[in-house]
Amino acid sequence: MPRTKNLEATKETKAPKEPKAPKEAVIESKIERPKTKIELMKEALAKQPKRSIMIPLEPNEKKGLAFETVQLNGYTYQLMKGVYVEVPEQIAQIIMDSQKQTMEALEAAQRQVPNADRLELDNSN
Repeated sequence: MPRTKNLEATKETKAPKEPKAPKEAVIESKIERPKTKIELMKEALAKQPKRSIMIPLEPNEKKGLAFETVQLNGYTYQLMKGVYVEVPEQIAQIIMDSQKQTMEALEAAQRQVPNADRLELDNSN
């Protein structure tokens, strides 16, 4: 009889079994991974205020067919030239800095060429 009491005591001390989760739920919880730098950049750009900018066409480019590519930490932005587009503030700053550097380089080059040899640029598109 002591043996029966011992079995009953072990039955009482066991914790009740919890219901098993479906296999799909277990798999989904294990798949979560850290975000890539590209995903983080995309989210950061989406949160920034938007600015309207236009990238001018080059003389040989046609409206609607010319694009400018900007890459920022692996995230690529393609912008149509010759039209105003809404872009995140950081992308707008990159474009404006690039245009400023181009203008400064052109001005420096023109200062080095004598007046008689200068070419006039026609930007009347």
